[in-house]
Amino acid sequence: MTFRVSDLTSDDLEALTGLIMDDGGYSMRVFGRPPKADAARDVLHARPPGLGQDSKTTIGLWDDHRLIGVADAVRGYPRPEVMYVGLLQVVPDSQGRGAGRTLHEALFDRAMSTPGITTFRLSIVATNADVAEGFWRRLGYEPTREAKEWVREDGVVTTAHVYELAV
Repeated sequence: MTFRVSDLTSDDLEALTGLIMDDGGYSMRVFGRPPKADAARDVLHARPPGLGQDSKTTIGLWDDHRLIGVADAVRGYPRPEVMYVGLLQVVPDSQGRGAGRTLHEALFDRAMSTPGITTFRLSIVATNADVAEGFWRRLGYEPTREAKEWVREDGVVTTAHVYELAV
């Protein structure tokens, strides 16, 4: 299988929307609701307050002409030396084929070419941990002692645990 990684832009909005809508239960586990139709716009543009658009990286993984994965990260959050991975999502029928690892390697390559980045950081919401934690641990991420309360949109209170990987 040959994958192609590229930056995603507004021109890819339709393909990204299709990927997000085919999320295999991710939105239900994390947010307590089905994916929103406008979620793709957020993936492309949302970032923490105070960070410019140039701090955000959104990449897609293509299998021929089909978008099968997306990853986004922001540089400098919550500290200048950190690249925070906000999302890494692969369509269900492409999971287990190296797609997630390929996306992560592409983000990692970008971090290596960014002066000052020493750490990758992410959060795993407890209601998604059964699906996500093994993947991130296989990539070398380790839990920190940090955790924050996460209130899903359906009112379920859970926890988001922070994981890190040295670059």
